[in-house]
Amino acid sequence: STEGFVFGGFTDVSWTSGSSWHESPKAFLYALKSKSGIGPTKMRCKTNQDYKAVFHSRTYGPTFGTGHDLHISDNSHTSTNNLTCIGCTYSLPAGQNNYFITEKHQFTVAEIEVFGFGDAKKESCDNFKKNDVPLVDCNEEWTRITYDELPADIKTALEEEKKALIETNSTLQQQIRAFEQEKHFVDTFATGQSEDIVQFTASGKHIAVKRSTLGLCRDSVLAKQFDDPLWKRDGNLGSVKNWDFEQVAKWASEKQNIPNEVALKLRENKIDGTELLLFGREDLKDLGITQLGALARVIGAIGELKNSMLGKVIFVEQSSYCFGKMIDQLRLRAMCRPDDELPPAPEIREPDKKRFKRVVDYYFPGDEASSFIFRHPP
Repeated sequence: STEGFVFGGFTDVSWTSGSSWHESPKAFLYALKSKSGIGPTKMRCKTNQDYKAVFHSRTYGPTFGTGHDLHISDNSHTSTNNLTCIGCTYSLPAGQNNYFITEKHQFTVAEIEVFGFGDAKKESCDNFKKNDVPLVDCNEEWTRITYDELPADIKTALEEEKKALIETNSTLQQQIRAFEQEKHFVDTFATGQSEDIVQFTASGKHIAVKRSTLGLCRDSVLAKQFDDPLWKRDGNLGSVKNWDFEQVAKWASEKQNIPNEVALKLRENKIDGTELLLFGREDLKDLGITQLGALARVIGAIGELKNSMLGKVIFVEQSSYCFGKMIDQLRLRAMCRPDDELPPAPEIREPDKKRFKRVVDYYFPGDEASSFIFRHPP
């Protein structure tokens, strides 16, 4: 929303242009950032209410539940007819009111992101619904037993019983696999403690992303800043104040944008974590760091340390469009399993292609790291 709240929904039913309610047993709503301040939350349909899980209309955007629990109107970026009233069809989290996400019934959309199944994954899901799906992990010895020595009527009955057991086992394995797929989805988007979520503001746009997602590419600036084991010592970033001079020097030496001489100067002068956080431009000059570029990079890195230590919103002086596209690409990579095909390079609108390339080069220096976003070196 325009107020920075992040929420949405999932349905396994394809959208149509007809005006009707549709059943969707797997549908759910979720809130990653809400006005009430509770952590990531998932909301399923109430018992016997999934027949009105979603409403389809050619004049509506995504609409979930009566009331509506969540409704996106036409021209949602300018309209105030977007609605949220959790608790009508979908279960309300304990201790929350109907408007806990946005604090009010109506809201305005700032950005909409839609993720869908590709053809291969859609085919896989469709196969779950067929009665003649291939058997799943059903190679136990009992499935190979024959009854040729028994009378024909008994043999027929036992063969039918065995067939039913094999089909039941296959269905069970399918359900287990479906559960694992859903667990992967939930783990990707809606689990973790609040300290696992990093909050950015890029040119006024709020972006929330899991810390583990930022650390996917070990050679990136984002991984160094937010997923470095040194930063997570004692379970929080406040431990920077407890760093000794060796840890400070290690931090400086591992920051790709900081010259090696800076780490040496910090080590020679035995600067600890508390002193580092108090450093300004003049203090760095007193250490012998006088080059303007080096000064700017060190001051910027110390500022990043302070921001992360506070656990507050981190301000990013980059295009919100370009930074958001880069984060979206990391989210897509986080959703991939080891045997999944990697997502294609992001589609960038023509006026922002050069700027996007510069943003990626800053956070993912080097061809190998850059290819993590572009999939292949540009």
